[in-house]
Amino acid sequence: MKDRFAYQNAHGGINGVLLAGAGKGRQFQPRDDQIHVDGWIQSGSVQAFDEFGSGPLAAVAEDQNLACLPLLLASATANEYRNIAKYPWTTEFLRPTMSKRPQR
Repeated sequence: MKDRFAYQNAHGGINGVLLAGAGKGRQFQPRDDQIHVDGWIQSGSVQAFDEFGSGPLAAVAEDQNLACLPLLLASATANEYRNIAKYPWTTEFLRPTMSKRPQR
């Protein structure tokens, strides 16, 4: 992420807006993730974030969607969060069929 943002910023950002990234040491602690995301929501300083794992996603999805904070390319196997009507601000990286390897 840092390299991609640096490259984009060196080329003017996105429509003149420079990108910044921040990471939190989560290590699959859903409660910690919830605290971090709630803090980001309260600060109003984060425009989008990413999440890894079904447990952490479950901890943040409701508040994140109520706040209309985009969660981009979450990596989780829980199909529930693919329900666009219920979780319109959450996008998952893996489709349900991706969990099975194609036959060769």
